[in-house]
Amino acid sequence: MQGTAGPYGWKARHQVELSVPLPDGVTFWSTPSHGYLRVDLRKHSATITAYDYVMGDFALLEEDCSATVWLMDNGVIPYEPYIEQYR
Repeated sequence: MQGTAGPYGWKARHQVELSVPLPDGVTFWSTPSHGYLRVDLRKHSATITAYDYVMGDFALLEEDCSATVWLMDNGVIPYEPYIEQYR
């Protein structure tokens, strides 16, 4: 888990709408260099990796791995398209 100050460029972030509806307490944010799924830990659990951040009651899950896994684990997106590409 990285520090609580947030990722590089976090002060220049903006919220992005995804093509799938997100659960209450979950939003997606983009910085100049990366994207993060912001998960309210008071409403949802999340596995935090070395690429993610925790800021108060919120986890910022990195878009390339943790966010995708969280979305699949919580039924927001299906596993199959991601599994098929690695077979």
